[in-house]
Amino acid sequence: MNDEMLILPGGIVKATDDEGRFGGYAVRFTGPMDVDLQGDFFTPSTELDLEDRQSLPLYFSHGKDPVLQDRKLGKVSFKTDDVGVWVSGQLDQHDRWLKKIFELIKEGVMGYSTGAIGHLVRRAERQGLAGKVYELLRWGVGEVSLCVNPAEPRNAAIALKSFQTPSLKEMVRLSKLTDVERRREQTAKLREQSRALVERARGLLDPSAPTVSTWAEAQTKLRGRHEENVEERRTIQLTVAKAREEFKKVEELKAEYERLCKEQERINARLNPRFAPGAMPRWATRHWQCNKK
Repeated sequence: MNDEMLILPGGIVKATDDEGRFGGYAVRFTGPMDVDLQGDFFTPSTELDLEDRQSLPLYFSHGKDPVLQDRKLGKVSFKTDDVGVWVSGQLDQHDRWLKKIFELIKEGVMGYSTGAIGHLVRRAERQGLAGKVYELLRWGVGEVSLCVNPAEPRNAAIALKSFQTPSLKEMVRLSKLTDVERRREQTAKLREQSRALVERARGLLDPSAPTVSTWAEAQTKLRGRHEENVEERRTIQLTVAKAREEFKKVEELKAEYERLCKEQERINARLNPRFAPGAMPRWATRHWQCNKK
């Protein structure tokens, strides 16, 4: 681990009234049989460094939004129960951007994400369904952010510098889309996320197994070879067909030549009996007559 900030998406944020109040689980307690894509999971014994703290700072997209940047949206309160850490707060409805964020919360497209300093995070290896998993022994929550709620909430802990999320302006644009347009974009994202899930699952079950991209490349190569073979077979068939036509023409010319030869023999026999089929040559006739005498 290093000093960079790590983030881990939490649960969906829901509006609790129409005055800007919201709440949701920023951390959920599970077990070795229910882990994220990185193989991590929280337990009630995870050290979250929330002791002697009454509130946590709230940001939007971990301060990476081009509009709000690192502006603090306010503070949120939290409480721990058997499910996880419930975080709640209220956004100022007199602020234009905060009001838009609350509208997105009411639409159910926002979720929590917690940030922790990398070198303070500690894991312990455990045994899960697919092999080795890791219990988060310590995840010192430094801040809580409102982020776009992913279609698959079980995301892995990633470095903040690798974190990407739609900007607030982009979210406002998405909120104005029709149902058909929104479903089309969500379908495309789900397709990409499904490919990533399959690839990650293959890696967990068998690290040496080919990934989805490898299978796709292999299928592309096989498809290309198949097309080449089909084209080559088509070329061979055309060549064979042309050769048969040429051979047929040769046979026809040969038959025509033989017919013309026979016709020429008959014409010669009528013009001169010496050229009739079976007729002796002149010198052979004279030789036969001399011998006869």
